[in-house]
Amino acid sequence: MNGVQIIDRDGRMLVSSETIAAGAGVQHKNVLELVENSRADFEDFGPIAFETRMGVPLPQGGFARSTRIAMLNEEQATLLMTYQRNTEQVRGFKKALVRAFFEMRKAQAASSAPVALTRRDLALAVIAAEDEADRQRERAERAESVEKAIISSEGLSVREFHKHYFADTSEREFNQVLYTSGLLINQRGKGEPRRDGSFRDGGQHRHPGHAGKRFFYLDAGIAGNGHRFAQTRVRPGEPEIALVRYLAGRGLSATRAIADTAALGTNIHRSTREVYA
Repeated sequence: MNGVQIIDRDGRMLVSSETIAAGAGVQHKNVLELVENSRADFEDFGPIAFETRMGVPLPQGGFARSTRIAMLNEEQATLLMTYQRNTEQVRGFKKALVRAFFEMRKAQAASSAPVALTRRDLALAVIAAEDEADRQRERAERAESVEKAIISSEGLSVREFHKHYFADTSEREFNQVLYTSGLLINQRGKGEPRRDGSFRDGGQHRHPGHAGKRFFYLDAGIAGNGHRFAQTRVRPGEPEIALVRYLAGRGLSATRAIADTAALGTNIHRSTREVYA
């Protein structure tokens, strides 16, 4: 590159004060003094990077004196050359320096230019895009069928919901989260006394709490024997999906069953793992 060494350091073009001193035919220490004395002028074009180079090994042992070097960008190097006495050697080096920076910029541009695609590359890209579109369409169709199945149901019971979505969590731990979160009312042992001295559960035990009414509803009716019954069920559709996300956010580990059943949320085409992340 015209004998002038330009260094490409992470995309930044730099030249050392040693290279400039050698090209201009002046002592390196004089170049460093000029840089230091006019440092404010040079730093108008960016901070100056200084490096220290270890001296060469000496025959008697040890090393020669280390050398301090300034690494200058194109603007700083150009400014430095304007401070040099305009001798014939300096004029020749100015042109070589300008040409070296120009060639380095051209080389950088060539290395970052996009590679022209062949017809085969384009064909493969089209095939890959079509395959991805087919996968997206299949996922959307599966998600739509899941949505219809969930919405058309009467809703899972609390136990069914636990087994389907959080089977890896014990039922006791699962219920405890529902109680402490206020999703279900906990009236265990708070009802009427039994003959053996124990207490029945309260009449509203496991009914939806105030915080849980957006997720649960009370399925009440009369059984064939004429007795009334009430069972808490998960509201089908989006509330069911939102409940899974809510509980997962409180530390419960969702099972693989989610991937087979739930694909709703804010974007039905997103993967289940992303929905519940």
